[in-house]
Amino acid sequence: NVENRDGEQKLGQPMFKVSLERDWGVLDLFLMPYFRDRTFPSAEGRPRSQPRVAAELTEYENSREEYHPDVALRWSRNLGDWDLGIAHFHGTGREPRYRLGLDDDGVPVLIPRYEIIHQSSVDLQGAVGDWLWKFEGIHRKGQGPSFFAATGGFEYTFYGLADSSSDLGVLTELLWDERGKSATTPFDRDVFLGLRWVANDVDGTELLTGVVSDWQNGTRFFNLEASRRVGNDWKLGLQARFWENVDDSDALFGLRNDDYIEFKVSRFF
Repeated sequence: NVENRDGEQKLGQPMFKVSLERDWGVLDLFLMPYFRDRTFPSAEGRPRSQPRVAAELTEYENSREEYHPDVALRWSRNLGDWDLGIAHFHGTGREPRYRLGLDDDGVPVLIPRYEIIHQSSVDLQGAVGDWLWKFEGIHRKGQGPSFFAATGGFEYTFYGLADSSSDLGVLTELLWDERGKSATTPFDRDVFLGLRWVANDVDGTELLTGVVSDWQNGTRFFNLEASRRVGNDWKLGLQARFWENVDDSDALFGLRNDDYIEFKVSRFF
């Protein structure tokens, strides 16, 4: 969360992994002996929730806290144009729930609580001609009442746009969480529409833009990401996030004034 609100950056996870490859698929077994709790923006950080998340007051359901051993099992197989995966996880949930409390100064804060969960999941991806189809679904127990959640969509690519070397992809995705307003994610009843443009040049120029809209309360979240290499050692990146018409019941309400633009210059050695 301190690196980016989109959740693409992950904390490293110490683990042991054993894989078995057979004609009927690949079976992966994971053992995770240690858990790393999330980091959150400080009282002066942006963008942050309101009230802020007090990571220093983190709670665990299990008495072993971050040393509870977690296990996961995943089976995957290629079925022609489709890739299928089925998995189960048991251990400390990586997504905390929050309760309202007070910090040492008596200021209201959100206290993260990590609970022991069972989560079963299925993921499916298919590349069929110019179409790319994706689906992910989960069923989770142990974090309050059991629930289902799913996301799915497609990307259709127009190759050689206007007789050029560039490609244009049209993306659509639906996001649904059975918990509704009590979900730990703001994207519980949302639809994403976007465009991905890839220049296919030697500098790897590409752009992704789109909007996530809540079909119940009208909250909208706009996103733009672009990048391009400069020479052999440099890379430029641009990211912009904007919130519009944020409903006061939406989990994004605390970020309604946190529109931002980020420009990044990277040097590789």
